[in-house]
Amino acid sequence: MATFPETERYIQFLREQLAGRNEHHVFEQIVFQIALRQLSSNIVPATGPVSAGGDQGRDAESYYTNLPHELPRADGFVGRATTEPWVLAASVQKAPLDGKIHDDLKSICTRGEPVRRVAFFAVHEIPVAARHRLQQHAREIPTMSP
Repeated sequence: MATFPETERYIQFLREQLAGRNEHHVFEQIVFQIALRQLSSNIVPATGPVSAGGDQGRDAESYYTNLPHELPRADGFVGRATTEPWVLAASVQKAPLDGKIHDDLKSICTRGEPVRRVAFFAVHEIPVAARHRLQQHAREIPTMSP
């Protein structure tokens, strides 16, 4: 039986293989399921062909619901739902990711409905300093808030 560190290394290895096998959609599906369970229950994945405009950097996004305000002590779907508009973005691209994330943020914040938050998942780690620069960049985008 594998130990936790061995299992963790094996999962990391599999994640790193996704880009080489052109399976970025598999990673998007994985992070969608994680986000659905851990971040918000009222999200939908992006759909439609690239020829129809692509996902515009939005691999998934929340849809409006007022249920958490109407039923403040509820659990299940309502308890995990958000009233804030937010977007999920994911990438299997290798570091450095700064340019990719900058481009995604620009696309996310200048197209479609305004968003309040962006959750970005990456196969490869983003160094803390880079993460802080990207968070500051996101705060400075004028269309970030509805």
